[in-house]
Amino acid sequence: EGTRDIEDTYLEQAIQEAWKQKQTLATITDVANVLLSHPDTIAKSLGERLYTYTSEGNYGRFFNGPATIDLSDTLVVVELEELKERKDLQSVIVQMVILQITNSIYMGDRKTPSCLILDEAWDMLRGKQSGVFIETAARRLRKYFGGLVVGTQSIHDFYATPGAQAAFDNADWMCLLSQKDESIELLKSSKRLSMDPAMERTLRSLRTEQGQYAEIMIKGPKGFALGRLLLDPFSKVLYSTKADEFAAVQGLVDQGLSLKEAILSVVRSQEPGVRKE
Repeated sequence: EGTRDIEDTYLEQAIQEAWKQKQTLATITDVANVLLSHPDTIAKSLGERLYTYTSEGNYGRFFNGPATIDLSDTLVVVELEELKERKDLQSVIVQMVILQITNSIYMGDRKTPSCLILDEAWDMLRGKQSGVFIETAARRLRKYFGGLVVGTQSIHDFYATPGAQAAFDNADWMCLLSQKDESIELLKSSKRLSMDPAMERTLRSLRTEQGQYAEIMIKGPKGFALGRLLLDPFSKVLYSTKADEFAAVQGLVDQGLSLKEAILSVVRSQEPGVRKE
């Protein structure tokens, strides 16, 4: 539900005091200790609520010690799959990562184009705090030579919160994969997607043939077009989300093969007539 004004004030004071004492070496543990030493019970309560994230708490290893994230590289990938079962930890880390990324863009020189891509973002779109971050990014990034790409399972995910809807409304481009007839009817009846008859026919015609191709409708400010994604055998295995292919590649990597060698081995095993090494 967020914090109250008085709690925000105490947090700000504690952060400033921790900075005064240790500068860049200050951690959440130091902030919590400042709050715990405060005479007001509200401040003490804040310090107690931070316990899980201190050096003595379960999540302390994620938040204490020198920062190891470097956002200066051309491509930065942040994988949060292993946090999906820890919703409380995931929400905190997602907010911290997005804040770091957007701040690096906002404080940049506006000469270098940047793009923030959020894949499988349905969970973030539904979150109160993360939804606010996404809304802010959708409204501001273009002013800083930046762009926002949000990938999710359904258009309806963008209507889970006002922030998510704002991100959808600010999008100039939309890419749609094959949709069920029921979903298309719901899009029409709810008027969440404006479609003329030609666009509706195109959307209904989209097909995905596993292992062969996937069709996509790309909608922009001046119209729409149909595209088809075709991958070479190596890329199909590299990007595959099939459990058996992933397990096969991982098993070979565990045996000592490089990722490239493992993928090539799996590709060869899927092509009859090709000699296996």
